[in-house]
This record gives sequence, structure tokens and C-alpha cells, in this order.
Amino acid sequence: MLDRDAAKRIGSGSDDANEIINHPFFADIDWKKLQEKQLKAPYIPEIQAYEAVSDNEQHTIEKQDEVDVITAESKALIMKNKDQFQGF
Repeated sequence: MLDRDAAKRIGSGSDDANEIINHPFFADIDWKKLQEKQLKAPYIPEIQAYEAVSDNEQHTIEKQDEVDVITAESKALIMKNKDQFQGF
């Protein structure tokens, strides 16, 4: 799934999504229940964004007073490594 070449990614071949559905890694998934949204998420992350929007409902979180700041060190690290993801 994370191959840079999209043509080599699982699910991109002639079998389309069946390639993913039939992969051993996903053998325990009940695809019918998943499609019908009857499965409980194994992990529900804490929402830390100001707003979160989904197809079915809208949640808003009070805007925090603090603003995220990118330090000079972080920016230098980002600039140093930015080319590693070129082409994705």
C-alpha cells in the first residue's frame, strides 16, 4: 500500500479491491459488517483539532487560545528531509 509506484500497490491491479479483501493480513475482517458500518472501531483517537468533520455528523471543539508554532529546529529538520517524500 505504501509503494511509491501506484501501479505496484495492492488493490491497483485488475482485481482492484478484491486484492485487498483476499490478502491474508485482512483475513479477520468481516467485510459485509464493515460495509454496513456494524463493526466497532478497535481504537478511537482523541480529537485534538479545532474542528472535525465527517460525512454523517459535524463536531466542533472549542478553539484553543494557543497556536501551534514550528520552531527553527523543526523547520530545519523539515527542510532537510522534505525530498524523501517527493513523488508520493
